[in-house]
Amino acid sequence: IQWCQVKSGRVQWVRQGRRIFHFDGYNQMTETLANVHVVDLDSQFRPLRALQATRATYDEKMHRWKLNQVKELRFSGHTGGRIESVIRTDHMTYDLPIDTDHILSIKRRPDEMSVRELERYIEHGKATGSSIRDFLVAWHFNLAFPLASLLVSLLGLSFAYRFERTADMVWS
Repeated sequence: IQWCQVKSGRVQWVRQGRRIFHFDGYNQMTETLANVHVVDLDSQFRPLRALQATRATYDEKMHRWKLNQVKELRFSGHTGGRIESVIRTDHMTYDLPIDTDHILSIKRRPDEMSVRELERYIEHGKATGSSIRDFLVAWHFNLAFPLASLLVSLLGLSFAYRFERTADMVWS
């Protein structure tokens, strides 16, 4: 299994043999993957089958993933990869080689991210329904900390100009 993580840290790609898996994000609270794509390839790297699911939830009992709102595309290998059929189902179980512990280990902590990275995570989390609380807290902290130091500096300046320093203050 080969893992690839794109710059933003959100998109995950996994390759296992002639199969490529992709998902947009992982929600730790609900243990679900968002926007799952699976592509089976032939020896010439042409698609044979593609699965698209809006969500995948890991089933501990079956040790398989349950895909929701699945669209399956079947391609004809000998005609240049044209779509032969499209099948839609509400639910399907599938063996994704994705370990949730591994997903959590490669995920960057919110306090390690810049404001722009946090904004992308928050935007993406809202779109996919993922938990964004930690990212919102980090975003507010990253903005509030510099503003707080500016406020304290301005407060110090006001005290510096309010009291006049004299030699009597030093000796008393």
